[in-house]
Order: sequence, then structure tokens, then C-alpha cells
Amino acid sequence: IASHLKHGLRNPLIALKTHLANTNEKSFNLEEARKTVSRMEELVGDVVRTLQDQQSGIAYQITFRELLELFNNKFQPTANRYSVDLQFEVDVDAELDNREASLVLLIIENLAQNAAEACRSKGELLVHAKMGGVIEISDNGTGLPDCVKEDLFQVGSSSKEQGSGLGLAISKQLAMAIDAELSLAKSDEHGTTFELRLAKRDA
Repeated sequence: IASHLKHGLRNPLIALKTHLANTNEKSFNLEEARKTVSRMEELVGDVVRTLQDQQSGIAYQITFRELLELFNNKFQPTANRYSVDLQFEVDVDAELDNREASLVLLIIENLAQNAAEACRSKGELLVHAKMGGVIEISDNGTGLPDCVKEDLFQVGSSSKEQGSGLGLAISKQLAMAIDAELSLAKSDEHGTTFELRLAKRDA
């Protein structure tokens, strides 16, 4: 979770430092700086709440639909920023333990961020909760290069020009923490789909 926080803060911090270094008082975009700081504050808040949830000992259930509605509300501003059409579907409304759900949410947000950046303008992003505790995150981007697919969940494997590859590696570790399996279902010129298969649960 700490790694997720560091990775999430990296890009907005770099963007803010670059902006400050290359602007003067007249050209400084205060609104953009505020948005960047707000994104960092939100990420820190999310991680703090997740850690509190993990350590509180309080247990409750949340349905797949409730989880994806929460994700949709949180991620919609990012989707708007990248001009991405964000959708979610729920085939079966099973329940998750709150501690499991909080890590699932971090994983989905990581994958959705990558997808939004890959789609860019007029992109489409779908998060689909399916039978058997499977969640698919799909985009209509241009797909991953073959060289990236080979070591997809290793640090340093990234399709971004200055990417560290940490996002997918961290997502894999978060999945393992809840006995879930994160894998690449498909990636070609029509888009990419990741599959998060959760641990088996009682019917």
C-alpha cells in the first residue's frame, strides 16, 4: 500500500516541479497547480483510509455494485480529464469483505489510470464485474508492445516513455495480498483487457 502511494504521487509531483521550474509569475497556471495538489491530497487520503480499514478490525460487507459505483464516482474526474468514456457493468452482485474491497479498489484505480493514459482522446474504459468473482478492466487503446508483455508485471516494464512499470508490479502485489490473481487477458490493436480473479468465496 505504501508503494502504491509512492507510485501515485510520483507523476503529479514531477509535473508540479516541472511546471514550477519552467514558469514565471506571469505564466504560472495556478488552477493547474491546485488540481495537481488536490490529486495528491486525494491519493494520500485514499491510502490513509485504506490503512485504517485494514487495521481497524471493523468488518462489513460491500457489494460489487457498491464498489464499482464508488470507483466510478472517484475516477470520473480523471476520465473527463483524458476525454475517456467511463462505464461499468455488474453481472452478479456478490459481496466482498471491506478489507478485500479496499485493496481491489486500489488495483482497479491503478489499471484504470493506465488505461485512460493509453486511450487518450475519445477513449473507452469498461470495468466489468462478472460471474465467479472476476473483474475485467478493458480499454480501446492501441494495445501493449510485445516487448512489454514479456515482463509485464516486473518493475521497469512500461509502455510509457518515462514509465517506471511500478503500477502493474504494485497491482500484482496487492492482488497477491488478497489471494487474487491479476493477469493480462488480451492486448492487441483494438485494446487491452486485464482480469482480476478474486479468491473463491462462498455462494
